[in-house]
Amino acid sequence: AWVMNRLVFSSETFEEVALKMERWYNVKISFSDESLKSATLTGNFEKETLGEALSALQLVTPFSYSIKNDLIVINRPNR
Repeated sequence: AWVMNRLVFSSETFEEVALKMERWYNVKISFSDESLKSATLTGNFEKETLGEALSALQLVTPFSYSIKNDLIVINRPNR
């Protein structure tokens, strides 16, 4: 997948996906709620921006996020 310039993950934890996204988008991702780290995600990103990728992930796992410079903080969903 990396050779084909794609970010691909299958049944991986949000924590594992975050590590891949950190390398892919050159950012740092942290979690304000540890329970979100264990959410299982599957996806395939090719040309999506960071915002588009996070929005896509929100469709399957409810969360909110904030961005400050190169730090993304993943939070519990806003209710």
